[in-house]
Amino acid sequence: MRESSSYARHGAVGAPARSTWPLALALSFLISALVVVVFAVKPVYRVYLGDSQVAASRRLSDLSAAVQSRMDAELDQTITLAYGGREWSFTRGQLGLMPSAGAAGAVQEAAALVPWWQRNLFGHPALRLEGLTEWDQSVLQSALSAVRAAVESEPLPATFAVVDQQPVITPETNGTVVEAQAVLAALQAAGAGARVDLPVSSKAPEVTRQSLEDMHIRKLVAEWSTFYDPTIPRADNVERAARAFNGLIVAPGDILSYNQTVGPIDGANGWQEAFVIVGGELVPGIGGGVCQTATTLYGAALRANLEIVERHQHQLAVSYIDPSQDAAIAQGWEDLKIRNTSGGHLYIETEAGGGRVTFRLYGDLPDNLEVKIESYVLGSKPFTTKQLVDKTLAPGKEVVRSAGIPGLVSEAYRLVYQNGELVKKERLSQDNYLPTTQLVHVGPVPEPAPQPVAVADPEPEPEPEPEPEPEPEPEPQPGPNPNP
Repeated sequence: MRESSSYARHGAVGAPARSTWPLALALSFLISALVVVVFAVKPVYRVYLGDSQVAASRRLSDLSAAVQSRMDAELDQTITLAYGGREWSFTRGQLGLMPSAGAAGAVQEAAALVPWWQRNLFGHPALRLEGLTEWDQSVLQSALSAVRAAVESEPLPATFAVVDQQPVITPETNGTVVEAQAVLAALQAAGAGARVDLPVSSKAPEVTRQSLEDMHIRKLVAEWSTFYDPTIPRADNVERAARAFNGLIVAPGDILSYNQTVGPIDGANGWQEAFVIVGGELVPGIGGGVCQTATTLYGAALRANLEIVERHQHQLAVSYIDPSQDAAIAQGWEDLKIRNTSGGHLYIETEAGGGRVTFRLYGDLPDNLEVKIESYVLGSKPFTTKQLVDKTLAPGKEVVRSAGIPGLVSEAYRLVYQNGELVKKERLSQDNYLPTTQLVHVGPVPEPAPQPVAVADPEPEPEPEPEPEPEPEPEPQPGPNPNP
């Protein structure tokens, strides 16, 4: 009895559980079906470009089309660039705005990143798209070419000139330049239909008034001239060499080389044939006269109190300068080199013509400084005379074609005065000059007129002596006949 009672109690309790199982199963199935349906239906995606919603749809293709339409509209927006009362209008696309490489699949990629629990019937995930457009700077540069042609200008450098022996500086003029990066930044900040002030930068030249003033070229510090015959080919060489130095600026500490400045001295470069000194004699050669220009530069440099790095004497003393103040040039082994020890830049001005060549050096030496150059002849050597018969001259006439010059031993000094007092005396050089042979053309000596030759009278031939006549023989007389 007790056992059956227990069974009944269990049976009574278990009967209701078995009756609710189908309901629970059905409910579970319904919930699963609802979950499948909820997650089977795509959510409503909302696409944003920046803070602006572009579209909302369950279909990603519709969203991509809306985004493409918005980008096309952005590329077609008009931008006006304005500067100096002028305007240039472009679409953004013409200025280089274009879809980026990943723009076409941007919606799909953004949707794939939405968490799974938001991809359901009730979800409204936001797709925020960025970087769909980019600027092609090569297109922008091309579009700006017409703007640049109208706006940009080249800077004009400050200039230095000497007017009436006074240094004059003309200030620079800044140029204008349109920088693509600045224009791009302005375009990115501009809205639709915007009017953008064209960003224009000022461009300064390399040479400015300040840079020229910093050179300290303030006044004429030294000047020297020599004279030449302007009617002979040598004059062209003197003047050509001087022109090579006109307008030259020498920086502090730099060494000015005469040979490097004038360049190759040969016929191909226009140098004329004139007399040069070779082996102690004057002979025709290319470039005769360049030594006089070098001598003139040497004289100006000495009076500007500059350091002489290299200088050579002539073999013969020259007539256009005092002894030991000349400077000989022979390309390849003899040069004139001068170091700028003035403390500032030096500007060289030259003039050559009409028989005078002049070098002027401009810089900034103290006003109370004065430099003098003195030459002293220590001894001389007599010249020899060479006579040449010249049939174009009258007999016995003599013409000095090249005057003889005695040889010299000399030296030169540089004397530096400050406030009128001698503060330095420097021996520049001691030189030995060969004598110059004097060439004299002489008319041929006339041959003596032929004199008649005296002929002696012929001696008379002796008369032949007459031969003696023979004496006649006596006729024979008849004698006795010896035989009867």
